[in-house]
Amino acid sequence: MTEEMRDLDESEMMVIEKLVEDSWVDVEMETLVEGDIFRMFNPNGGSIHQDDNGETEFYVLGDPYIHPEYKVWTVDTVPRSEAESWGDEDGDEDI
Repeated sequence: MTEEMRDLDESEMMVIEKLVEDSWVDVEMETLVEGDIFRMFNPNGGSIHQDDNGETEFYVLGDPYIHPEYKVWTVDTVPRSEAESWGDEDGDEDI
């Protein structure tokens, strides 16, 4: 069964920026893919979104999906700092 999206007005939509090389680029949540690094700004254009630990940049773990309760696009993530600590078996791969 396909989930239906909830209609959001502009004042409710988070601004999503994906890290591309050394620049932040505006994207839509549904275009993120596993391995992307992104951050979100509150709809009022003000503060950057933080998780409970104050992290502001996130690593995408899988494909975007529509959240079953809130009916908006979402992705599963870990903080960028956690993902960067994974590296490869030799410990030299940058995320």
